[in-house]
Amino acid sequence: MQITNIQPSGSSNILLWALSNNVKINEDEPLMRLINDELSYILTIEDVNFFELFRLTQVYRDTLRITQTHDIVIPTQNDLTEIYPGSRELPDQSDSVEYGELAYHAITTFINLSMQMNVDIDIIHTDATKLFIPMISRRFDIKIPIQFIDLISAISAVNEEDIDRIFNAEYPSTLDSPSKDNMFNILQLQLINLTQIVRYSQRYDKYLNAVKYFPLKAYDKVTREDLKIVDGTLYKFGLLGFSRYNNVSKEDIKYSMFKPDLNTSAITAIAKMKIPTAPLKFEFVIQLPIHYMQMLLNSYTRDELEIFYESSMANIIDGSISYENFKTSEYTEVDEGYQEYINQVDAYRVRITEANQLMLTAIPLLLESDDIVDTTSVFSMLPSIYKTTCVIRVTADNANKFALHIDPVISDMFLNINRIIDKIVLSIAKSSV
Repeated sequence: MQITNIQPSGSSNILLWALSNNVKINEDEPLMRLINDELSYILTIEDVNFFELFRLTQVYRDTLRITQTHDIVIPTQNDLTEIYPGSRELPDQSDSVEYGELAYHAITTFINLSMQMNVDIDIIHTDATKLFIPMISRRFDIKIPIQFIDLISAISAVNEEDIDRIFNAEYPSTLDSPSKDNMFNILQLQLINLTQIVRYSQRYDKYLNAVKYFPLKAYDKVTREDLKIVDGTLYKFGLLGFSRYNNVSKEDIKYSMFKPDLNTSAITAIAKMKIPTAPLKFEFVIQLPIHYMQMLLNSYTRDELEIFYESSMANIIDGSISYENFKTSEYTEVDEGYQEYINQVDAYRVRITEANQLMLTAIPLLLESDDIVDTTSVFSMLPSIYKTTCVIRVTADNANKFALHIDPVISDMFLNINRIIDKIVLSIAKSSV
């Protein structure tokens, strides 16, 4: 990941006026705020791997723009030794193994698997192939925005002299002069911090699973069967609750699916919601492969689709791989070649399990290294089929537009979510006050 360019976005008039009057920008906070309302910057960042892309998308949402998707990168063992330095002794053996070699075997096993899938298009859905490619091998060029005040603060925190080198009478030509190098280095460090994995305490993770992610446990037995969702879907979801704000009484009326009191408060809440003073809001916990979650985050603003309680890396690892949707053409037991097809699919399931086990063995060893190893780089080895979880909030008024998403997996998930929303809206409309 490397910053290669910065461009102003918006109006620079106030800034140029201030610089022409020799104002020290970083010492005049009221003026900085005025400039900030009109001026921001667009950073161009090249060679971003998919896990870094996912983490940056969690921060920047729809304001992040992918400008180029590169061909799959197959790293050499020497490349990986630079990323994962050091070695360790093997259990019960006198030999040692380099961390770069461990990473190489784990990464190339998944790459070889995905390449074989790409050949067997009669068995494997074409969209599935990229899901099994380690995220470190999927690279992109992107653009993200940065506010004027954030840029000033970042530079000032390290070296205030760089402010004068950038923001002087020669601006904006200084943005493309040698003086920009320190600024890029500072911003690069901030980006590295933003791509670090999400960590929660073990206790907080436990609570998240208990009170926010709990509907996922009943998905296969309740939600999928109730809505007649076919086997092999790449998503899971569950209703957490719904609410409506009363503009008159200023009361926020909520119905929670977490251990509800069905006899008293729940009935009262549903009855109160019949008064249409504001849109009904619904909260769902959803689980998607990282590949699709990045796409979803990047598609909508925070106002359109509110997202909370994003899962930690520990939760993502625990979710592991679950992928059954290999079939692209319909087979039944009476079709010619059915048994051969089943054998081929089962062979892939075995290979996926083996590749995944190799990956899950390598990652803890890399994290135990005595050398400084970037945790983001370690978890970038995972394929993007690993699942991540979050809570979303949508209103009954805008839920339908998410079902129009260009990606069929996301669209299908929201089609089924909307079926639950429609049932509840109808039920509330029929309830008595």
